[in-house]
Amino acid sequence: MSKIVVFSGSFNPPTIAHKRLLTAAVDGVGADQGIFVPSNNAYVNKEMAKTGWPFEILSERRRSLMLNALCAGDDRLSVDEGEYSSDGTSGNIIDVHKRVQKKYDTAEQLWFLFEGDKLRTFTKWQTFGEFDENCRIVVFRREGFDPEYEIEHTKALRELRDRFVILPMPEGIEGISSEAVRDAVRKGDEEAAKAMLIPEIFTLLACSSIRKETVIRSFRGKYEFLSNFYKAEVEFEGLTYPTSEAAFQAAKCIRREERIPFTKTKSPAIANRMGQKVNLRRKWESEKVGIMERIVRAKFKQHPELAEKLTATGSLPIMEENNRHDTFWGVDISTGRGENRLGKILMKVRKELGGAGDTSANVILRAASTPSSAVHMPPFEEKTSEMKTSEEKTSEEKNSLAVREDSDEKQLNDREEEEVIVPEIDFEIGMLFSHPIFGEGIVTGVSGKKRSRILDVEFPDLEPKRMRAEWVERYCTIISE
Repeated sequence: MSKIVVFSGSFNPPTIAHKRLLTAAVDGVGADQGIFVPSNNAYVNKEMAKTGWPFEILSERRRSLMLNALCAGDDRLSVDEGEYSSDGTSGNIIDVHKRVQKKYDTAEQLWFLFEGDKLRTFTKWQTFGEFDENCRIVVFRREGFDPEYEIEHTKALRELRDRFVILPMPEGIEGISSEAVRDAVRKGDEEAAKAMLIPEIFTLLACSSIRKETVIRSFRGKYEFLSNFYKAEVEFEGLTYPTSEAAFQAAKCIRREERIPFTKTKSPAIANRMGQKVNLRRKWESEKVGIMERIVRAKFKQHPELAEKLTATGSLPIMEENNRHDTFWGVDISTGRGENRLGKILMKVRKELGGAGDTSANVILRAASTPSSAVHMPPFEEKTSEMKTSEEKTSEEKNSLAVREDSDEKQLNDREEEEVIVPEIDFEIGMLFSHPIFGEGIVTGVSGKKRSRILDVEFPDLEPKRMRAEWVERYCTIISE
């Protein structure tokens, strides 16, 4: 092979746009081969952590199956899984280039397909100076992004001008991206998702960690605007505050002059701490819910763009699951119990703005109305010393957990003596399961063998955990492999 075009990325999931881009690049430079190089899960985890959907990660195996399906029918296209064996998480195209060049050392030229975001960050990589002189770059011109401008106005890129080939964007791929697919699936828009994927990939996606959203559980990422900590000025009772949180904490004060400092505090966390030290106005406890409602209503009426985003949540129930044990304004993620007062206020305001009202009745909160002493739960997974040191608990919680774990360990041993047979599951990174208390978790690492296997698991709004695979096999429900 004299010329090879390499297209690296997360491909989470791969779309028809990815295939058309690589095919167009191969045709555009007269290459013999186009190779997809999917990033390893460590890199994908890092990238998805920046979004509001850190659990929407397809396993390396599933992404390879999808990419191979994408290549079917065109002998010029193939998949290189070499990055899966890499320990790196940088996604540095230079490192990818070095490995690929070593593997295909007989190639006359290696071309790398760059999307706009990579071109903009290319010269910021520490190893940029090691960019091989035999390497060439293919970049596409698209609406809103002019590669010629980027190259001419960036000194480092301008010096490499003769290594670039700029091609017109293939037709019919506007608006198609992995992110758009995930959004469509989350919204339940099956037709939109199908239009961006080949049928084989849509089938593989159906049983993955990317699926229809049924409830808003976290005020982060896409839903950060729902939080009182969101930076949006609010005028309330004659004063303007940088956030709703500052307005709410200031409302506790008896005198107007005591509220002035809250108007100057840009950090909502500091405003919250300040609010813990003021002398409370009379009847605060009986009035605070009404005050919160007025502030939330003011926030969305004073910011039409936020009101539009609120109504765009449709009929999704809104709640803020938290690990602060707040069962008044939100829902405690460890128990599923909580009055969800803030979520109900948001849904009430949403209805006033023309959207759906309180739909929280559609959500079954775990143990929401059952005393904890009456809830029958399986024993908790065994905690290693590493796990115990990583979880920040009060001394009272630690003592309580220790007593419970002693009892639960005995129960687990008793069950083992009864020779309870549990099918062994072949756990792999990216597998999703439902924990009876913590909710949905995704496997990010597997170590050990057979009965001694330990899983690294991530749950929403919780510190990463290490769990015995045997415990997960017994007491959790596997959602997708």
